[in-house]
Amino acid sequence: MRWVTPEVSPKRFDARFFLARAPEGQEPEVDGREATEGLWITPRAALKRWEEAGMQLALATAKSIDMLCAYSNVEAALKDAARRPPPVAMPIVWSEDGRAYISLPGDPKHPLPDILGGTIRRVQLEGGRYRAVRAS
Repeated sequence: MRWVTPEVSPKRFDARFFLARAPEGQEPEVDGREATEGLWITPRAALKRWEEAGMQLALATAKSIDMLCAYSNVEAALKDAARRPPPVAMPIVWSEDGRAYISLPGDPKHPLPDILGGTIRRVQLEGGRYRAVRAS
């Protein structure tokens, strides 16, 4: 999957997220700056921790995990990914009533239909962290 920063961002990037099977016995290692914790956890458990404010995730990471929740195992996710080109997502940033929001494809405020899957389509930046919110 490709994530492109919103057009309003002063610094732009086009980041790629890769899906791969980890080798048996692989242990996570973190650099202490970009990543501060490494663990093996299911997508559903990671998303739940993020939603409960028990884990900090960048929006692109949270949405990528959200998309993985649709698959029952690694094989199913890999098989689906091999069938199509990676989707490209460019969030739309906007504000309403003094609150900042980010819309993803499938949200009524975004020009593209849902090309990503999952359930997160809109987030609000609140208290220094993103949280998923429903479209009003």
